[in-house]
Amino acid sequence: IARAYLTYPRPVGGDYYNALTYAIHFSQHVPFPPSGWLAFWHEGIPVIGGYPTLVFYLMSPLFWFFEPAFAMEIFTIYSILLFLLVSFLLFWEITKSSAFSFILTFILYKTNATYYQIFGEGLVVATASQWLLPLTLFFLYRFFRTNNNKYLLLCALSTGISLLFHP
Repeated sequence: IARAYLTYPRPVGGDYYNALTYAIHFSQHVPFPPSGWLAFWHEGIPVIGGYPTLVFYLMSPLFWFFEPAFAMEIFTIYSILLFLLVSFLLFWEITKSSAFSFILTFILYKTNATYYQIFGEGLVVATASQWLLPLTLFFLYRFFRTNNNKYLLLCALSTGISLLFHP
């Protein structure tokens, strides 16, 4: 799987390989309780923070069935599909037109900007969390339209989850 990244005609960010190191570590033993550091890095000094690990906890069930690199690929594809689905819901909420929402989602599907994180930089974590932006905007738009505080709470929760994904 890494051959596609190594032979890609444009430069690919090293974050893919950094994430792969974490994925391999999580596939061998999922650290619990959740921590933001790996003991074998930084000469065993516990560096709090570091690489965000929520993605790898969410990815860990895939490690039961697939190799870490392939599990990362599946998780990234799932995340991009989730981004397109939530974007469609946001567009539908704003326009109330299925056709127009589909056209805007199709534009997102065809543009390179949707896939820049994974193919341009190798940012698996950013790709996995990008669906939270349209979800946050969806709840924010619903709050302004209905003035119901539960949508503002859901907006705050999705923003908080995005911070846990990529602090």
